[in-house]
Amino acid sequence: MVAIALIIVNFLVSIVGFQRTDIFEKYKFDLQKIQESKEYYRLATAGFLHVNWMHLIFNMISLWYFTGAILSIGKFGEWLFIIVYVFSLFSGSLLSLFIHRNKSQYTAVGASGAVAGVVFASTIIDPLQKIYMIPAGFAAIAYIIYTIYGIRKQADNIGHEAHLGGALGGFLITCLIIPSQTVVQHPIVSVLIVVPAAAFLGLLIMKPHVLLTREIWQRRSAGLQTMDDLYNERKIKEQKNIDAILDKISERGMKSLSKSEKEALEEYSKKQNR
Repeated sequence: MVAIALIIVNFLVSIVGFQRTDIFEKYKFDLQKIQESKEYYRLATAGFLHVNWMHLIFNMISLWYFTGAILSIGKFGEWLFIIVYVFSLFSGSLLSLFIHRNKSQYTAVGASGAVAGVVFASTIIDPLQKIYMIPAGFAAIAYIIYTIYGIRKQADNIGHEAHLGGALGGFLITCLIIPSQTVVQHPIVSVLIVVPAAAFLGLLIMKPHVLLTREIWQRRSAGLQTMDDLYNERKIKEQKNIDAILDKISERGMKSLSKSEKEALEEYSKKQNR
């Protein structure tokens, strides 16, 4: 019932997003809005929106398929499922936020990070279950390598960062909550998942230029602006506008100002007095 409830919520929210562009824009993962306007709720709400029906259905089928191993733990499995889903949703969003922190135009939607967390939680509980005839443990290791490659290349429109963050989040929180049924029983699979991911994250923090394309890690690149660039550009534009208004007042007096110019001057004055 927990999985069904989550699937229903995803369908309902996504359908609203399909029909209402304003809702979609307000709740999607928008790096500029998150960093500049502190709209942190987007880290969660973006996980319930999808680009189209195919995107939504694929995620929900994957979610349904991989709930079995988690829920098989018994009554505790339902709580574990909820914890894994929520934790993976945020870990996926946070890794995306970190990697794209200098790419102001970055946006994303989808439950893929949370679903990846459920997949990896299910995998470490039962690494021998089959995914298209391939043992889940082997598929998980291959998936980690694939997502790292996808983040490095940035050659498609897939949110590999959210997938990796969600997958690792689901894996880690499951191992922490039930170590005796995961990492203790399946140490080799655990190590093979953790080692490449840990090496990647370590390099990501210490030497991002080695792993990421220039448009993501550099402060400046063709056609892109960092958050600092946008802030400085806006401040310069605002100051030029105020200077023009003050020149107009000096030449023709306050009565010559339009309503929008008076509002801009009033807003600028409030900022200066804060």
